[in-house]
Amino acid sequence: MSATSDPYDPMWEFRMLYDDVLSYEGTALYADFLLRWLEKNGPAREWLLEFAQRPGSPIPPALEWELYALYAVNRVNDLLLGAFQPATVTKWPDLSLNMDQYVAFMTALGFVVVETAAFSPFYHEVVEITPHEEDEAPVELTGIVWPCLMLGNMLFSRAGARVRAGRRFLRPELAASTTLYWTFCRRYREGQDLSHGWGSNSRWRTDFRRDYRFGPHLHLNVDAKHDVTQGDIPGRSPCELTLEERIELVTHRCFVTFPTAQDEQFPYLYTMRLTEELR
Repeated sequence: MSATSDPYDPMWEFRMLYDDVLSYEGTALYADFLLRWLEKNGPAREWLLEFAQRPGSPIPPALEWELYALYAVNRVNDLLLGAFQPATVTKWPDLSLNMDQYVAFMTALGFVVVETAAFSPFYHEVVEITPHEEDEAPVELTGIVWPCLMLGNMLFSRAGARVRAGRRFLRPELAASTTLYWTFCRRYREGQDLSHGWGSNSRWRTDFRRDYRFGPHLHLNVDAKHDVTQGDIPGRSPCELTLEERIELVTHRCFVTFPTAQDEQFPYLYTMRLTEELR
């Protein structure tokens, strides 16, 4: 199936999967339900595989319904990840899911686990942070709470990371607690995406944020129209954030060093490119 053929839309399968997982009351989610879902939904898995292999120049094309479908998959992923997060903000169902089962399900869908030795906001969201005694100490990756998942060259889900860092790079009171944008929900912090505030049907027509890596070149929020260096966006109020604050918000998806920029923001219209060498 190509991006221009008659569309098979798997959004409804993943939307129903989300609802079914949310309402599951058994004690063996993976064996009772997720495995059976995989057996019954081969076309959805085939679509994800085709999307992972789709060529681009360098960004592969994606139709609107495909961004909605990817968002639905991401909602399922957000729900499953709650099984591994500290419960400090949001109530969560008991999903009776362990890490091996989570990885087995997501890799069966076509996602690939990516591990890196160094911290990168492209691959990691901060879950726990230990302050370094030196303010200038760079971020050190000390542990992984859940893994990073890629779909071809596209980032699908960042890893949950434990880190140690100096305040110049990550402030402990911000990095693991400020609002996480482009995120429907987290169990340990507030999340926000463009589905919030809409009705039960409209909220599923939300675009998935696409980020890509090609070698050292990173392309962030590729479907947005305005470069992060543009302070003012036509049709919106003037941006009150500095360039550094906008870059931090798009790269980390939250504020990690700017304590004065905690009011509700709208970063969804910004895209950016950067180069990052990673060990």
